[in-house]
Amino acid sequence: MVSLVHGASVTVSRNITVKPTPEPLMDPRTRVNITLECIGSSSDLNYYIKNKIFWSEVTDTGQTVKLMDGFYSARETCTVDYNVGVRMLDYCYDDAAHNLPAVVVCSVGVKYSDDGEYTCTLIAENKTVADKKTVKVTVVHPVDSVMLTLYDSMNHKYKDSNASVTDPTEAVQIKPGSYRVECRAIGSNPAPKVEIKFNGTSIAMSDSGDKSLVNGRPSYSSTVNETTEVAAKAMDQLFTCDANIAGMLPLK
Repeated sequence: MVSLVHGASVTVSRNITVKPTPEPLMDPRTRVNITLECIGSSSDLNYYIKNKIFWSEVTDTGQTVKLMDGFYSARETCTVDYNVGVRMLDYCYDDAAHNLPAVVVCSVGVKYSDDGEYTCTLIAENKTVADKKTVKVTVVHPVDSVMLTLYDSMNHKYKDSNASVTDPTEAVQIKPGSYRVECRAIGSNPAPKVEIKFNGTSIAMSDSGDKSLVNGRPSYSSTVNETTEVAAKAMDQLFTCDANIAGMLPLK
């Protein structure tokens, strides 16, 4: 918990969810840029830097990296190469906004490496933390693949089906009885919603998962298990495994 010093505070941008800039960049109009802004009142942040503010980032490897110190870059000054796309650190002071200084971090040509949490921290004159706010940047990647595996009552693998795209699956003859159904999805960012359905009705669901880095890209994996009874019926019965993230069609 952060205790405020003399009511000093900052406000920051909302959380951002974006797709990465396409690679290779064929059309400059498809470049994805983001801006993170941290604003304080003129009494908290002024042109003479009465207090101190900095942006920091927690990367996917868990490392905390300071991006800005005061109103200046904590690294070498960056210039924007609109053909390649680089991170730009900047500071602006807008008289039209009632002398509210804004400390800004821009990323030009968003990449998966920009995924992470960014924190704006306000340090008071007495060196204590006056306030801090965090913005989460999620660089979206769709689900790579899903696998549905069926186990019998003796926990022996009965059948599995792996799909990298949405394809119809072949029918598998099974006897009535108890089965454990496992649905596993890999490769998305953020964590996918994974759902097991039996004859079109949801029987298990999860929207959390384990995060790792795959070739520098944030990648979630999620597994759902459910045990259910299959009765004898003179009709096809269907298990499906759906995995998707918000705004994208599910894999089955």
